[in-house]
Amino acid sequence: GGEGGGVATVRVLPNLSPAKRATVRVVVLRRDSGVVLTAGSGCLVSRDGHVLTAAHLFVSARSGALFHGFAPSEVLVAVGVYVDDAAPSRWAHVPRSL
Repeated sequence: GGEGGGVATVRVLPNLSPAKRATVRVVVLRRDSGVVLTAGSGCLVSRDGHVLTAAHLFVSARSGALFHGFAPSEVLVAVGVYVDDAAPSRWAHVPRSL
């Protein structure tokens, strides 16, 4: 997260490979039930947390519908990060709304 004057704080994780430092998990799920609509991965492309990921996580390939036909208020996008090569990812960010 950022602290004072927009400067980002970066924590060094010694047990994490460079590839996993830049990799995140992205999951779109229904807010009411927690059912996962789609899941994939992404890559951090900036120190302030911008993520590059595939469009199929957000747009249905079959219908072209955003969030697979659900309204933005009906879904959550969760982002998971890795903290150790030997550990699974942990959820780092789940916004209240889109």
